[in-house]
Amino acid sequence: MAWVLKVVLGLGVAVLVGVGGFLGVSYALDTLRSNEPQVYTRSYSGFGYVNAVEGLPQGRCKLSLKLYNWVSLSPGFSLSDMPRAQTTYTIYGHAEECRGLEITLASSKNTKDYGHIFFTAAQTQSGNWFLAEAPRPPTGCGFL
Repeated sequence: MAWVLKVVLGLGVAVLVGVGGFLGVSYALDTLRSNEPQVYTRSYSGFGYVNAVEGLPQGRCKLSLKLYNWVSLSPGFSLSDMPRAQTTYTIYGHAEECRGLEITLASSKNTKDYGHIFFTAAQTQSGNWFLAEAPRPPTGCGFL
């Protein structure tokens, strides 16, 4: 009887660790990705809409951004991997860029432009995209 109780308790602990581990792994991967060094292989500038922002440790962030259109590309893009309009991308930010994003979003909070930003995203060697500079509110004709 004691053996059965130990097995059941052991399985219960294993399930809890497995569920917690699964959730923790996702968070840990985002934390590692957001902490990559700022060495970029290519970049683009464009304007889009911020769907969601998730805070990460040390002031970093992860945002879900729907691209409206890009306006400039660095060398290194092929036709098949150019950023696509109306596609949602995950972009990470270091502390300085995330503070700039907060300011940009706060400055347009009660306007028709809320959530719209002009940004520059850069890709690291691992393939992750980062804000290369603090985003700013869109201005003028076509948000440029």
